[in-house]
Amino acid sequence: VLSSSSSSSAYQRTATDGKRPGFMERTLVLLDVNTRSPIRVLNDNFLSLQLDPSIIKDGWLDFLSKRLVTLARGLAPAFLRFGGKRTDFLQFNNQKNLAKFRGPGPDYYLKNYEDIVRSDIALDKQKGCKLASHPDIMLELQREKAASTQLVLLKEQLSNIYSNITITRSLDKLYNFADCAGLHLIFGLNALHRNPDNSWNTSSTLSLLKYSAGKKYNISWELGNPNAYRSMVGRAVNSTQLAQDYAKLRTLLQSVRYYHRAQLYGPNVGRPRKNAILLLDLVNTHTPGKKVWLGGLGPAWTGGINNLSDTYAAGFWVNTLGMAAVQGIDVVLRHSFFDYGYTHLVDQHFNPLPDYWFSLVFKHLVGPRVLQVRVAGLQRKPQPGRVIRDKLRIYAHCTSYSHNYVRGSITIYIINLHRSRKKIKLAGTLRNKTVHQYLLQPYGTEGLRAYVQLNGEKLVMSDNETFPELKPKTLRAGRTIAMPPTSIGFYVIKNINAYACRR
Repeated sequence: VLSSSSSSSAYQRTATDGKRPGFMERTLVLLDVNTRSPIRVLNDNFLSLQLDPSIIKDGWLDFLSKRLVTLARGLAPAFLRFGGKRTDFLQFNNQKNLAKFRGPGPDYYLKNYEDIVRSDIALDKQKGCKLASHPDIMLELQREKAASTQLVLLKEQLSNIYSNITITRSLDKLYNFADCAGLHLIFGLNALHRNPDNSWNTSSTLSLLKYSAGKKYNISWELGNPNAYRSMVGRAVNSTQLAQDYAKLRTLLQSVRYYHRAQLYGPNVGRPRKNAILLLDLVNTHTPGKKVWLGGLGPAWTGGINNLSDTYAAGFWVNTLGMAAVQGIDVVLRHSFFDYGYTHLVDQHFNPLPDYWFSLVFKHLVGPRVLQVRVAGLQRKPQPGRVIRDKLRIYAHCTSYSHNYVRGSITIYIINLHRSRKKIKLAGTLRNKTVHQYLLQPYGTEGLRAYVQLNGEKLVMSDNETFPELKPKTLRAGRTIAMPPTSIGFYVIKNINAYACRR
């Protein structure tokens, strides 16, 4: 299921007919899907988003754009995890009018800071969300501040000396942004705020909970980032203490009436090496059936690489989603929706990067029910089967119910990493069915392109509130699917009436 082979026996070597060994020719792949029952059922919010608290350092939060809210809404429903490495340096301070203490900035040029903050993203229960318009100079100054802040953050990361981040009215903007976009906010609390005896200091958290409850903010919670505090700040918090801290947080939530039934996620686990098997045994013994989430995922580590991680080449992200789904990962949190560096979905000018378009198509077409793929390769010319298995990835799900397709439809998505075209023939229950093709390719001649085309049409926003039409190409029944080199395709079989997808 993880690739295009279900068994190595499906690939056979034939006579070379005088040609040199390993000569590469076309291969026809036969593809079928088990439509009787799903092998996994994932969370409806399987593909979700993450924001690092560093984005609000010094109170600067770039959530003032209709375009940004529109882009976030395109990936709904989803969780929005507000957390990351700097989660454990967040401090909540319920003070008003802090703008004057921050020095010149966008707020300095506005006459009434408090009114602007309240109207940045205001939720009108009758009319929906209203987004305020702001002077261009404010947005430009924010971008300049973001660029300079990124240098400070990088210096902190290299030196392992981190400064606290104070959050005040930014919480209102963050919550209203998530609410307007149809995202459910998961807020990461500071686990490094400690008493002298190393127990967790709850004062800032209690203030935050009371403030949020007073606003009736529907928020879920987690405590801290994965425990790597010794390497980060030279301070140890052992597992016993962290377990006590989680119990204390649950008690704290129950003491605030509005949050007495709020969801609490965690604890987070990093990458254990020595005790990985012991950890798995403990989890399976004491919390059998516990769902597993993956946070902080992206196409590259440490901010990515310019002109690579922010291009079509990063589309291998789709394979990460496919592998996670097959393995039963309940939720994948993409880091980051909007951030600095090159691994985010939206850049600092609020333009969607290639990974955003892949995620948008995935969200529209791929549902939470994962199906078993059956594949066989028929060799026309000698070609090692290993090449097919490694470079042709095929996954299948029930089609998302939120799209216009009827229940019972299935979506197959294929990643062709070969430098040659591959042909795929639908077999078994998929034979002679009409197929809707959504073929994604780089807009240009090479993979290192900053734009994506869908069935030959470049994907760009029509305006700040309008997505391009995700229009499929209809393939006639029985037609062989031709996957161009280094392309990614989503194929919807809409009239199959799959039993696994009707419920």
